[in-house]
Amino acid sequence: MKPQWTFLACGLALVAAVALQAADMKETARSMAEQVGKSVITIRVVATVKMNMQGQNREQEQKNEVTGVVVDPSGLTVACASQVEPSGRSAMSGMKIDITVKETTLILPDGTEVPADVVMKDTDLDMVFIRPKEAGKTFDAVALKPRAAQPKLLDDVFSVGRLGKEGNRAVRVVPGEIQAEVKGPRTCYVCSFELSMNMIGCLVFAADGEPIGILVTKTAVGGADGGGRGMRPMPIMRPLADLLDSIKQAKEAKPKPPEEKKEPAANPEEKK
Repeated sequence: MKPQWTFLACGLALVAAVALQAADMKETARSMAEQVGKSVITIRVVATVKMNMQGQNREQEQKNEVTGVVVDPSGLTVACASQVEPSGRSAMSGMKIDITVKETTLILPDGTEVPADVVMKDTDLDMVFIRPKEAGKTFDAVALKPRAAQPKLLDDVFSVGRLGKEGNRAVRVVPGEIQAEVKGPRTCYVCSFELSMNMIGCLVFAADGEPIGILVTKTAVGGADGGGRGMRPMPIMRPLADLLDSIKQAKEAKPKPPEEKKEPAANPEEKK
């Protein structure tokens, strides 16, 4: 066989192998969507938003829905902390925003609503854990186990999530790839844009169908000049090991006690 034909044959074989691998992952993703779909739920958050701009105060109630994953049959659910409990932040110059969560509700795939409490929040990892108020019920939970193999650059991955209310909360599957490994005290990964931006709070799976992490955000304060003009959240994937460690802690955690309202001290002059 002539060299040019040998080269062409090798090229065609490589293309065929890549196409076969992509087809295999699609089939795996479909299968996993069926298996873990009931574990991927919606969390409704009701919060009080207080705004102060140049001494003018304004308060309003805000409802938001985010995606979470049930990680234990007790109903313990993990989600992205910055979506469930946003921190107070400056939206623009001269404006201060304070957000306080009043109520969290787990909305199951069949529409059942389960009142819940936030039991643990890890700001560094951007994970929050929520548990049903009423114990004793059993929920569909995703099975997670340690994985020795670590993600590598350009690995094919996919995520299973849900559309919003306008999409009837249908199961959604988005493929992608690992595009960066961010070194640091805690290693994290950056996935392709469509996966990262649309699947926050969802698990990420390797091409073989095994969970490898969860999509959350990482925030850098200030712009490139360090001027502190804003907060720039970057979607990232926290590895499975971090998630498993947090789950262990969350299982032992108790709901946050409500903040006590302190009555103002009496004015001695009023008693006279």
